[in-house]
Amino acid sequence: MSAGAGRRVLLVEDTADVRMIVRFVLEDAGLTVDEAVDGTAGLLTARTLPDVVLLDVQLPDLDSPDVLRALRNDPVTQGLAVVFLTAGDRRGDDELQALGAAGVLHKPFDVATFADELAALT
Repeated sequence: MSAGAGRRVLLVEDTADVRMIVRFVLEDAGLTVDEAVDGTAGLLTARTLPDVVLLDVQLPDLDSPDVLRALRNDPVTQGLAVVFLTAGDRRGDDELQALGAAGVLHKPFDVATFADELAALT
């Protein structure tokens, strides 16, 4: 994914402050951002086929790996690029990527480079 107009990101994140900051940063880079506050809403919204799903690892309703598996098992969403967003340490990155994610981004993140880091993964 290259940053720019017409590209759409689905942000699945339960923390309002994080959603606000990510939206601001990505929209400032020319992306359109759709939001979902939990995994269930994320699965429904993913069927609109965003260019990438930015998926928080800790969601209140569904386990994020389960959300990724559900996306992969749905013929409509199976090809979506998914990037995990986590506050966890980097030791778990390989496990998350082994699930089929395009990559992992970490919180807290640098607002100056976040959009480019996301673009580099997709």
